[in-house]
Amino acid sequence: MVLDLLVTELTLPDFLQHKAKSQATRIRALTVKIDYDRLVSPNQTCQHPYSTSIHDSLTAQTLWTHLRNLARALQHMTSLTTFAFIITQPKCTFWLPRDILTDLVQNLPQQCRNLEIDTDNLDCVREEIGLDDHFCRVISRALPYLQHLRLRVCAVCPTLFQATSAPILETVSVNCIGSNPLNSTTQTCNVLPETPAVPVNVNGQNAAPYIAQSLHALAAANCPHFKLATVTDVTHCDWDDRSTHHSYSIRDALTDKTYALPFVRILWGADCNILLRARDGEEYMSDRTTIPLLAEGRVWKQSTDGLRLPAAVFLAADSPYEAKMLHSLTVAEWREQNPTKSCSLWANEKKTGCRLIDATVLEGLGEHAPLQEHTPEGFVRGEEKSDLWPAEEVSNPAVSL
Repeated sequence: MVLDLLVTELTLPDFLQHKAKSQATRIRALTVKIDYDRLVSPNQTCQHPYSTSIHDSLTAQTLWTHLRNLARALQHMTSLTTFAFIITQPKCTFWLPRDILTDLVQNLPQQCRNLEIDTDNLDCVREEIGLDDHFCRVISRALPYLQHLRLRVCAVCPTLFQATSAPILETVSVNCIGSNPLNSTTQTCNVLPETPAVPVNVNGQNAAPYIAQSLHALAAANCPHFKLATVTDVTHCDWDDRSTHHSYSIRDALTDKTYALPFVRILWGADCNILLRARDGEEYMSDRTTIPLLAEGRVWKQSTDGLRLPAAVFLAADSPYEAKMLHSLTVAEWREQNPTKSCSLWANEKKTGCRLIDATVLEGLGEHAPLQEHTPEGFVRGEEKSDLWPAEEVSNPAVSL
């Protein structure tokens, strides 16, 4: 009988002591989910800054040791087909050494077809790690054996997709959205020397365009079963032009197009306070954790039992899994709960009677200008360009723009 297991930071020690030894060959799907908040003692020492006490605490060191032991245990899980490693965004300061992730991937059995690594950008690339153990190269070496891959880590580089072929690969999703979806994004790794594939001026830059181009080259080489290959990041608004908006850029390496999805923070400190306009024309209201996943397209989903699995697994006719819905509201539901709250976009659309900004298809995989609200004929914008006014009102001295 096969086992599908969810392991948390609380159950990891017991898992390593018992099931990882006695039942290793029966494990089919393994999700490791780390919520570091539960591990932090409420009585941290006051002798050091808070962040230092978290980073160097015995608790963190113990967790890292358990994860290194998990990497060694993976070698014996010969029936493992799906491995997911997730860190949920903690309220405290926490980071994970990148070499732990490298060890986890290196020790996966070749039978493992589905891989997800999502640290919410809480991993840290340490310069002392040798280039032969570079995380992106380890992922590249695993591609010939993978069917579904999803990554969200602090830094990636073009070596990620330099495999000669990936004969069974079907879906790849690289999420380059930072831990704060409004103002951060994944950068390229800084540990690589200059090569023809990685020019020196790439180091430390926004990774998404370079990764998307590399993924596009892989798709064109020898990936006969590719169905989805995307890299998602953030294009920020023009702060000097308040008619522009942040957008999620979904770079589609198969079509060589970028789908720009605008999003707006409506109300600070409220639940489901971010508006997203999706590719299908729908609007969603959700939180900073969920909105990037909705934009990405839910290529992987969480089951009601807590397992992380590729979306394709849930679609199989004989699938034993049921997907858990992400927490979101429709705009109508949100406005019913917040009847007095609005934003300049909604105010402008109420004045004009039409949607002024929507999901947009852009050519190519490179950087693009931020999305801008349309200014309908017969309307003009105020000085900061955030407000629209009927043109006939502009000549009225009582109207101040």
